[in-house]
Amino acid sequence: MGYLPEIANKIKNGERVERIVDSIRGSKGVSEADKLKLSSWKYAPDEELYLKYKDVFDNPKYYNQTTGEINWPGQHGDKNIDGFLNGKFYEVTLKPGEKIDRYGTDYGSFASPEGISYGQRALAPGTDLKPYSVFEVIKPMKVKAGEIAPWFNETGGGIQYVLPDIIDELLDAGIIRRVK
Repeated sequence: MGYLPEIANKIKNGERVERIVDSIRGSKGVSEADKLKLSSWKYAPDEELYLKYKDVFDNPKYYNQTTGEINWPGQHGDKNIDGFLNGKFYEVTLKPGEKIDRYGTDYGSFASPEGISYGQRALAPGTDLKPYSVFEVIKPMKVKAGEIAPWFNETGGGIQYVLPDIIDELLDAGIIRRVK
């Protein structure tokens, strides 16, 4: 008999047969076990994002499975310090007129030369849903620069800058200006 009484009861209550079958099979939606896990995460993704990147969210290399905190490259013994491939970077000076960009708020200090593809940035799932901004360098600015390590099942390989301060402070100081 298995699921027959449960299905009959749900049909009586007006649920669509396809939805009932899918929920029983577990083929769509987040499982109860995953819902329980995500309920303890401080910044749990919505169901759509979780299902799209389930393999990344469920990987303890990238996310603490108890708290949901991101395990960034270079943490917990990883050799890719600050997201640089093998922790290798160079000190460079960005010159006036150069353009940098980033996904996310103005409270971060990571950027790339304008035009680096999303996959080459190896960003956390959902970062592409955050604001994208382009900035022009107004005053010379020393940064750490290097190749981006693969992470979050993304290819990496782009160029990353670690800026001397967060974007908001660099804007206020007149070191950069927003272009887009």
